[in-house]
Amino acid sequence: MLHWFNPIVWFAMKKMRADIECACDMYVLENLEENEFTHYGRTIIKLSSLISRPQHNKMLYAYFYEGKEQIERRIIMINMFKKGSYKLSAIALIFFIVLGCCTLTNAETGTNTTLKPEKNTETEQFSFDEAEKVFSTLDRAMDFIDFDFKVPDKMPTDYEFDKIFFYEEKGLASVDFTKVDVDKQIGVSILVSNNDMIKYLKEMHSDANEKVINERTIKPNIKFSEEPMNISNIQGTCLTVSKDWDIKEEDLEDYRKHDTGRIKVRPITKIVEKYFIWQDGNIWYSIPYYRKNGDFEGFSLSEIPRDDIKILLSSLKFPKDIQNIEYKSRDYDRFLEIYSNKDLEAAREILGFAPKFPLNLPGGFVPVSSLIRPFSETLHDNKLVEMIKMETIFQLKDKDSIQEISLYQTNDTSKYDDMIQNGYISLEYYKDPIIDAKVKNNVAEKKIDVVSIMINDIKVLKYELDITNPNIISKGITKTQNYIWKQNDVVYETQFIGDTGNQQEIVKALIN
Repeated sequence: MLHWFNPIVWFAMKKMRADIECACDMYVLENLEENEFTHYGRTIIKLSSLISRPQHNKMLYAYFYEGKEQIERRIIMINMFKKGSYKLSAIALIFFIVLGCCTLTNAETGTNTTLKPEKNTETEQFSFDEAEKVFSTLDRAMDFIDFDFKVPDKMPTDYEFDKIFFYEEKGLASVDFTKVDVDKQIGVSILVSNNDMIKYLKEMHSDANEKVINERTIKPNIKFSEEPMNISNIQGTCLTVSKDWDIKEEDLEDYRKHDTGRIKVRPITKIVEKYFIWQDGNIWYSIPYYRKNGDFEGFSLSEIPRDDIKILLSSLKFPKDIQNIEYKSRDYDRFLEIYSNKDLEAAREILGFAPKFPLNLPGGFVPVSSLIRPFSETLHDNKLVEMIKMETIFQLKDKDSIQEISLYQTNDTSKYDDMIQNGYISLEYYKDPIIDAKVKNNVAEKKIDVVSIMINDIKVLKYELDITNPNIISKGITKTQNYIWKQNDVVYETQFIGDTGNQQEIVKALIN
């Protein structure tokens, strides 16, 4: 399980609560509205079908690198999920994304990212002030992390560098690696901080999750223990965290309703986690290396081999001295968070063209976030294609409003060409509203007509999509307005939510 050992990611997700092996799914569901659960389940099925193709890069969706039974287990869990089983809050889309996964077309976007103007040069400068950042290269991470720390210069067999996460307010970073096993991918993290790591981990776990089962709130019993530990001649401390919940047999009635012949989903009743923690000068380090989950059916154990830890720790060096590891993730050319002009230079290399990045749009809209990632699009006859796009979100400056504009850019013209040829846009929908293990056999095609208009002598296709987010619908907004066009073999698409003013004037500004 990717990042199974990575508590810094849990912190980024406001201390994500693990319940079962499907914890990541339950985290997402807790933050969706109930009528969006079906859409999330469909996304799971769509992505799992994508990676089943031999030519597909399975490193992209690591959390889908599972067998048929596990996919079925996740879908059944989604179908039975009830709000309130966890107390969670949303994470910035890295992850990932990174964990990758992840978007709903009509989901609301947070407004906690601000645009900082910088001094004007020949090219206008910008930067996004985000408290939580993710990087695909060590060099880019060091542009933001304001303390010196060491990283491994050697990795065990089958390991590779994944990502670096940085949480500025906590002075905390996580250098993540992945180990590719026969049928799964395991995350290994080295946490670094200029603050007391033991204190941080205890505070994080002390605010441990409650469980709500059959309307009964169950708080965990939490215990900490510390003992000396030595790995690769590094003197440190082993911190053990134990959590258990008093769940009764009668609490399982809801779970049993969804049992199948092979699959039983049960709440976790006990978790034991272990961390190796040490100091080097003023910097704290930690490796979460052990996790054991127990439920009524048994237990599952994840543990990083001690020999692997020794190899990582025996080669720790400052970044300037690294010689044997290229700290650039495999998906460097597929995922990129945009934080400043420097990232736009990398974006140009990934996309194959210079992206449009206006700092102001008519009506007072400014960019609040931007990233590059893979998207899945459905063409006619349910043909599924994957393309790399840059997505930039615009909102009204210094205003908390529902109005939002999304700009998408890609040099893959297949969606646009398909719409031109057929006169409609294709969407997938499912004949059976209940997500189950066989739902992928019930896929149907929904055709939405497009209207062709001319803006600045450019043919622009316009269409509408239904909004499914009830928070937006409650404000009287039921549809998005979408415009798509092609310029110089690059396809641009805008999506408008709410009263954004003269949409065609905004499209005109983007075309110019």
